[in-house]
This record gives sequence, C-alpha cells and structure tokens, in this order.
Amino acid sequence: MLLFEMKKIWKKPLNKAAFIALAAIVAIASFLTIRDIRYTDENGDSHSGIAAIGRLKEDKKEWEGPVTEEVLRRVLEENQRVYKLIYAAETIQEEDAAFSQTEGFSDIRDIINYGFGAIGDYDYYRIDGVALDQVGTLYERRIANLRTYMDTEEHFTQPEREYLLNRYEEFQTPIEYEYFEGWRALVDSQYLPTLMLILALIAGILVSGIFSDEFIYKADTVFFSSRLGRGRGTGAKLWAGFLTATIVYWAAILIYAAVILGIAGLEGGSLPIQMEHWYTMYNFNQVQTFAVTVLAGYVGTLFSSACAMLISAKTRSTVLAITVPFILTCVSPFVGRIPVLTRASSLFPDMLFRLNTEMNGFLLYRIGGNIFSQFSVILVMYLILTCVLFPLLYVLYRNS
Repeated sequence: MLLFEMKKIWKKPLNKAAFIALAAIVAIASFLTIRDIRYTDENGDSHSGIAAIGRLKEDKKEWEGPVTEEVLRRVLEENQRVYKLIYAAETIQEEDAAFSQTEGFSDIRDIINYGFGAIGDYDYYRIDGVALDQVGTLYERRIANLRTYMDTEEHFTQPEREYLLNRYEEFQTPIEYEYFEGWRALVDSQYLPTLMLILALIAGILVSGIFSDEFIYKADTVFFSSRLGRGRGTGAKLWAGFLTATIVYWAAILIYAAVILGIAGLEGGSLPIQMEHWYTMYNFNQVQTFAVTVLAGYVGTLFSSACAMLISAKTRSTVLAITVPFILTCVSPFVGRIPVLTRASSLFPDMLFRLNTEMNGFLLYRIGGNIFSQFSVILVMYLILTCVLFPLLYVLYRNS
C-alpha cells in the first residue's frame, strides 16, 4: 500500500513538473554559491568560482596553524607593509597587485577588525590602529567586549549574563586556522536558506493531494469501506508523505553540499564558526554549524508538510493545502517587522530555514529556571509539534 501511495505522488503531472523545477533550482544554487568564491590576483584581475579556489588554497596555506600572538603580530606587520605599497602605488594596477597580497591572511585580519571593535561595530580599517603590543589581547578582548555589551543592553538578566559568559569562556583558543572556503560557502551561503525554503514549499506541493485526492476523485467511499482502508491505508498515506518530504529534502541538500565541497574542498571542517562570526555565542565548528542548519531545515520541511497534509485531510482541498506551507514560511517574516511581535517572530517556523543567518544573535529563553539558546528552543519546539501532528492527522483522517 505504501508503494502504491508513493507511485500516486510521483506520477502526478504537477509533481513531475515540481521535480524538474527542483533539479534546476539545485543546479542554479550550486552554480551561484561557487561563483561567489572570489580571488584578486597580482594583476588586479578578479577571479571567481573554480578559477579562484586553487589560488586561495595556495595563499591561505602559508597561514595554516594556531593563531597565536606571534601570528597576530605577523598579520599586523604584513598588513602595514601591504598598505604602504598601496598608498605608494601610482596606478590602479599597482594598488591591485599590492592588495592581492592580503588574500592569504584576510580571514585573520577580519577577526582582528572584529575583536578590537564593539559588538556590532565592524570597521575594515580598524586593524590600522591596532598596536603590536595590543594585538595579543585579541581573545581576552572578546570576553571583555561581551561584558561591555551586556552592561549597555540592560535587558540581560543575571542568569543570562552568566550563560553567555560561560559560552564565551568555553571557546577554545588559540584558533587552529586553515583554508575553509568550501565550508564557508555552505555555512554562510545566502542561497542555502532560500534553497531550504523552496524545498519546504515543493514538499508541501507534493504531499498536498495525498488525502484530498480521494475526495476529489470520488474514491473516498471505496477507500473507507475497504477492510484496511481506515487503518493501514491511512498509515500508508502518512508514511508516503513523510518519506516524500524526507527524500526530496535530503536528496537536494546532499547533492548541493556534495557539489560545493567537491569543488571548493573539504578542508577546514573543524575550524570554529568564530572565524566568520567572531562574537557568536555558539561554539560550533563548520561541520556542526552546517549540520544544525540543515537539520533545522529538515524539521521545518516536515512541519510544513504535516500542516499541508492536515489541511488536505480536514478541508478536502488541495489548493488550501498548498497555500498553508507558503503562509507558514513566507508571510511570518513580514509579521516580525511589527515591533510588538519582533521577539515572538524569532520562533516562527520560517526561522528554521535561516538559522545560519542568526549566528550573531543573543536571543535567550528562560524555561523552568534554565536558560536556552534560540537554536535549541526552536528545534525542540517544532520537532515536538511535528511529532504531534502526524498522529493527529492519522486519527482525523481515519475517523473521516
């Protein structure tokens, strides 16, 4: 019965068109993500994609290893040397040639720029004002700047302050730096949230007719009057919806990740996310961050699909069932712009598809006397809701 329900989903003309569209979307997202990897050579020419990756690997290899005070001093000295060349350049080509020498240590330079500024205040040229005898305090300043930020933002309670400080103090230093463009392209991709959102919408379209089609084609009488219709038949429909959403989501995500990492490289998976989000409270490495991000997207896809199937079973309308995932994932960001609902909007289902954009946030929730981060609350909450929706859907349709 499960195989029969799966065939019904995969053979519908609308669903076939959705599969073709999904394949095109994954291909486009992969191309655009790789294209965003850029490198400027000694002639001032900008390269992107595959042409940039090899050069970046070569330049960044020189700076691999622990980012100690000695390395930070060396970055400071190299940066000063390069910018002297830039200021002395007489042509744009000479400026570009000098600037290309910063490619290898640009990531370390960025954390210096972040570390010597207040939280939320980034200045690309801040490193120019950092003294050699100060740069070694980079890691200590991270904690000091957090204390200053919490003193300025008066909404933090004492338990929240202690929670954040503990998270910061747990961060392992010095950072063990290496080339990580492949993982950066995945984790910080502007296309990943969009891809996961589209996957949720397509999954909703695919499963929207599972229950309503029986009524649309006037087959409900036969289905419910059969010996196994209400029991195994309903269960088969539920499993078909669950498996369809799962297969579509993970197939697309894994293909996307395989293309990016296959081209840009697997190196740097253990590098902490602080290399890109210096003040984040999450002590994840690149692999963990990607795993949490796509897991949240999967939970969001299942929740959206379960809602679509529930509406399909209750209203007997495929159109309404398709509309629900769209509302859940696309409308809530606009609601979040209302000041009164800003904090509440951080727990809307659309947030499941863009956790990688919220790395710098300090949203905390107190539940039962314990402090929890936004990531843990939203994942657990929607996982529980999804687990409730599937049994509820079974009972509602079986008793139709």
